[in-house]
Order: sequence, then structure tokens, then C-alpha cells
Amino acid sequence: MPAYTKDSMSHSLQTETRTRLDFEPIRECLAQVELRKPAGETSLLFSTHDAERIREIATSRDGMLEALQERCREIVAQPPDDVEEHTTYVRASYAHIVAMGYFFLRDAEFAAWSKCRIDALLGIENWMYPAHREFCKHTCQVMTNIGSWIARAHDMLAPEYSAEESRQVAEGVRQRLILPFLDSVRERVEWWTGVEHESNWKIMCYGETGLVVCEFVEEIPEAREVLVHAAQGVLELLDRVPPEGDWPEGFSYWIGTLNMGMQYATALRRLTDGAVNLYEHPAFETTGDYTMMLATPGKSVFNFNDNRACVQPMQSEGLARLATEMNREDWMYVARMFPADTPEYLAYAPESAPSREPERATALFPTSGVATMRSGWGEHDTFVGVKCSASDVPHSHLDAGSFVIESSGQWLVKDEGYWRYGHLLGFFDNERLRWNWDGLATVGHNTLLIDGQGQTFGKDYAGCIRSLESGPGWDRVTADASKTYPDLLKKFVRTVLFLRPDTIVIRDVVECEGERHAEWLLHYAGSIRSEGLVSVIENSGVTLAVVPFLPDRAMGWRSADVKSDSTYLEELTQEDVTETMRYRSFSPFRKAEQFEFLFGLRVDGEHDGSDWIFKDGDDGWSLEAAGQDLQISPEGDAVSVTER
Repeated sequence: MPAYTKDSMSHSLQTETRTRLDFEPIRECLAQVELRKPAGETSLLFSTHDAERIREIATSRDGMLEALQERCREIVAQPPDDVEEHTTYVRASYAHIVAMGYFFLRDAEFAAWSKCRIDALLGIENWMYPAHREFCKHTCQVMTNIGSWIARAHDMLAPEYSAEESRQVAEGVRQRLILPFLDSVRERVEWWTGVEHESNWKIMCYGETGLVVCEFVEEIPEAREVLVHAAQGVLELLDRVPPEGDWPEGFSYWIGTLNMGMQYATALRRLTDGAVNLYEHPAFETTGDYTMMLATPGKSVFNFNDNRACVQPMQSEGLARLATEMNREDWMYVARMFPADTPEYLAYAPESAPSREPERATALFPTSGVATMRSGWGEHDTFVGVKCSASDVPHSHLDAGSFVIESSGQWLVKDEGYWRYGHLLGFFDNERLRWNWDGLATVGHNTLLIDGQGQTFGKDYAGCIRSLESGPGWDRVTADASKTYPDLLKKFVRTVLFLRPDTIVIRDVVECEGERHAEWLLHYAGSIRSEGLVSVIENSGVTLAVVPFLPDRAMGWRSADVKSDSTYLEELTQEDVTETMRYRSFSPFRKAEQFEFLFGLRVDGEHDGSDWIFKDGDDGWSLEAAGQDLQISPEGDAVSVTER
């Protein structure tokens, strides 16, 4: 559940000029088009025919309906009126889950419980989440989440609702969401309503509120006005998507909230009998590439920023919906990597939907500052991700120059990613308190500490990916994090060279402001041990041998294993939680004005480092890896690769 302050919105995506979807014809159409659900249909998101097909698919899936039934039984064992303002966000989602149980199983008890839970939610006068009241005037995303869950639950419970009951639900939602939303958007008084605003809140709030009105269009007098505002807000956010299709907040926040915008686009298209089709916006044609290339062969996700490495059902739905709408079989391949047992996923990713393995192996998203490389898409392939970007974007971490490695389905070098929110303790206070959380600060990433200090937040301290280049058997990313350590560093350029299929070389060129102590961080998954100078990471039988070549050992060499537990009050449960972080650091004894780090990392490599040939002479160094007909040598701040 994201939360921001106005100050966290300063970064501009600096999108290039691109074709946008003209909004004025949409505005004119919504002013006069007939608004009604398709004849004989009850659902806004799929047809009655599709609903029957979805149920047939669910019946054929081993254990799906049994697991759903068990989950619903656990929920309905709780009193349906057990809701209060701190837990409304979670408790509202249960109404949707149990309604989904009714949709598949036609269990009357599930319908009755879900209806009672909706009534209880409508008994709460103000849906705004307490932590959001300090910076939201009328509407926050928790309010739109609650409204969307109620609307979608009502959609699936349609046979159990009388016309009068539906009118009562609609009026309750109108008072608690629709009218506050109009107060927010008519004069754009909320921070998330700006024309050029850039966070997932915008597409979430506009998209979900639009979906709610689509469900109750006949009972809400302000329906047309809301539909216009919602369409405009969704399109304005899509206008901010860079040409490459990426979004700096990362995978989970983007595809999850994009799906909320797409749910509205689907419902609005059905409601207007195809007259309004928001899917015509050109951003939809590219943004699936971003989510596709952040997915790993091991069915995980490069989870930089506050993102999870797993994929949740609403994100799976988004992948499948986007692939279907854009007719992209490679995107569908990725959607199938993350199956979900929900009606929408089954509607958009049936077994009959064609898919094919993506052809792309590398990708650079310069606005997000992310590059990915892989040896392939198979279960034993290797994935390498690099992150170096601006920090003044929502959900950012101080992680410029960080990298991750996955191979044979196992993370070996990882990103700490998602830590549970502690909003009341300053989790989103980017100027100061946020960086007390180790997993968000530089110490939580595979980059450098200088004199024990990390990077600085702010628009003036951005990193960037200089280039992604490829040649026969190799891919190379060069990242520049020189501006991210003000008053500590003049230069920090990192080159990550991937020698396909399983070898990585990392070179850092560092120039300091005076003499400094430099520490090279490696966050590992699984376990780590030392075999001489070689560090061996092992996770579920897959190993990564990490061999240091520079700095020279004449300066002394230190490695340290660090484990820290961070305990704090979590936002949703109001209970103490503990997040654990482990890393190994490497550093020379002495301070210096310049450093050069050089590491070789090899999946299932020799644990004594004997599969590397390193030479260091007056003319500079060279490095070769056994089984590779390539020689690596320094070239300016980066590295060159030549055939032997």
C-alpha cells in the first residue's frame, strides 16, 4: 500500500515527444453515448460465456477450487462486521476473495458473508487510511482500493443482490468514494491529480474509481462526470510512460496498478459498446516489454526499489490482460510463468491462448536506469540485472550501481527489495527518516560504502546507465554513480560484463574526495563460505564462486560477514515485524584517493579460483576465464573484450 509526500514527486520522467491518444473525442463521446452493460450480461470484465468457460478451466485445475474453498472457509470463520479504520484496507479485500469463492463454487454462505462484509464497510463513514490524512485532502488510494473491491465483489455476487440492495450499496460507495473523488479531481487539489504527476497512485485512483462507477453507472447521478475524469487521469499517466515502456517505480507497482487502469479500460469499453477504447493509447504497445524483461528465467522478478521478487495475482492478471489486448505472444509467455487462480487471469490466459518464448535477451531502460542480460529463458539459464538511476522517484532505494544474479532458478546475488511499510515511523520521509531502514539505504544493496556512508537522496545526485553493448558471447553494462556520493566521491563507474552463459566480471573505477575507505558489498541468497580468497555462495545446490583480483593484496584485504535484524512497527498489522539482511563486504585496509575493484563471478565455478587467468603488469591487467576464447582488459573507465 504505497504512501508518499508531495516532496517525493519531484522527479520528471523527461519523456520524449510521442503520439498520444486524443482525449477530446473521448470526452465528447462520454457526454452522449448510451452507458449500459451489454444485453444479458452481468459482469463488466468478461462475458457470461467467458464466465462459464472460466469455471470449466477452474474445475480442470488440480486443487484450485479446493484451495480457494479452504481459504474462503478460513475467512468466513471471522465475523463479517469485524472492520475498523486501521484494517479496512485488508478486510475489504476479503469481501472480494469470498465473492470469488461464490463465483466459482456457488456457495450461498460465501455470498451471504461477503454481502455482510460489504455492509460493514459501508458502515464506516470515512475510508481514508489514517496515515494518509496528513497529506490527502479528500481521497487516498486506500479509499479507491476499498471501492474497487466492493464493486468487483458486487459484480460477482450479482445473482444474490436485489435492485434495492444494489442501490443501497451504490449510494454508500457514492458517499464514501465518488463524492470525495470529485472534490479531489474537479480542481485537482490532491497531489496525485497533477497533469504531469508520476506515481502509481494516479492510475490507481483514477482507474479504480472509474471501475466503481462502471459497476454502479445507473445508480450514480455523477457517473458521466466521473467517467470523464477517470479516463483523462488514466491517459495522462500513460502519457508519462517513456518510449521504452518502463516505469521507475518497478515491476510490482507498475503492472499491478496498470492493471487497475486496464480494468477500467475494459469495463468502459464494454459499457460504451466499444465506442471508448483506452487501449488505443500507444504506451500499451511497449510497456509489456518492460515487465517481460524484468522477469527472470527462474520465474522471479528483478525487484529493485520497494518491489517483491514474487508476482501477486493482480500483477499476473495485468500481464495476461496486456498480452491479450496487444496480441503479444511473447508477453503471454511471461504471463504464463506466473499463473494465478483468479477469474480475470483465467479469462485472459486460457490454455488455448498462443504464446512463444521471447526472442530478446538484453534490455536497457534508460529512464528507470535498469539493464538486464540473460543467457536465455530456460530453467537453467542465468540472469543479470543492473540498477543505476535517479533516486527522487516514488519507492526508490539508494542503490546506484547495484546488481543481481540468478541462475538455474535460484537467486545468488539478490536485492533486498520489499520491506514491510512503517509509514508512521517515517518510511516515506525521503529527506531523512526513510534511510534508517537498512534494506532501503545503500548498505542494503550490492554497491559501495565510502567511509561507512552510503548515497544521498535527491534530484542532484542521480546515477545512470551509460550503455548496454553486446558482442559475440558477451553483454556489457556500464553504469555511472559518480554523483550519488557528494563530498565523498568524484567518480564511481561500474562495468558489469556478462560472458554467456555463466560468467560475470565486475570492474569499478573510483576516485575519492581526499583519502577515503571503500567497502564493496555483496548481498547473497542462501549461504556463503570462504575457500581461501574465494567466496562461495550456495543456494539450493547452485553455487557462485566470487574471486577478487583488485585491489592488490599489498594494501591489505578484509572481508566481513554482516547479519542485521531490523524490528519496527508495521503499518497494516500494527505489530512489530523483523526484517533480516545479510551481506559480505570486501575492502582494502588503507584509505586511498583512488580505487579499482575487479571481481570475477562464475556459476558453479572452481572454488579455488583456478578457472581464471589474471595478469597484472606495467601495461595494465588482463583477465581470462577458462572455456572462454575472450580476453578482458581495461579500456578507460570500462573494459574491453577481444578474442584471443
